[in-house]
Amino acid sequence: MGNLRERVRRADAAALRAWGHVGTAALQVAMAALGIGPGDEVILPAWTWYSCYNAIVLAGALPVFAESDESLNINPNDIEHRITPQTKAIMAVHIEGCPCDMDRILPIARKHEIKVLEDSAQSLGTSYKGKPLGSIGDIAIYSFQFCKTITLGEGGAVVTDDPVLFERACRFHDWDRCGRNWRKNWVGKGLPTMWD
Repeated sequence: MGNLRERVRRADAAALRAWGHVGTAALQVAMAALGIGPGDEVILPAWTWYSCYNAIVLAGALPVFAESDESLNINPNDIEHRITPQTKAIMAVHIEGCPCDMDRILPIARKHEIKVLEDSAQSLGTSYKGKPLGSIGDIAIYSFQFCKTITLGEGGAVVTDDPVLFERACRFHDWDRCGRNWRKNWVGKGLPTMWD
């Protein structure tokens, strides 16, 4: 685990902060950090794991599905026309270690002043043009579920280098508005719930 900690702490990676039960919980923490709620929309690929759209719906927002390209990731050509005044984020889901085309997604998001959430649950250790996935967008999540690249049996992490998103993620993670304490550790008292 030390190597993972160092990789995520490196200057070119995002700062790891919120450690939760699973990647699904990490997505919910990321939604809260982005301030996504009722009336908001999040664009995500039509081909993805159900936790992605569940996190959006649980935040009270509307998932807006964009087509996938030949890589099975979100097709950048199908994003911009789906943006409305209610769009708050684009969820770039890096499927099975294959990175999304971040060079095309980020300019669209910046042009419309919306955030990019990287779902790197299936892509820990993968990079895009020399940058680790999860360090390119505004906020990202990783999963350590038993069938992921690096496993702890279960677990999830939220990463960001934005101090405002960091603060929101930590506050929601420690005690969210629904009364769930994401710091509870179902495995026992031996595993960390936060990395300093």
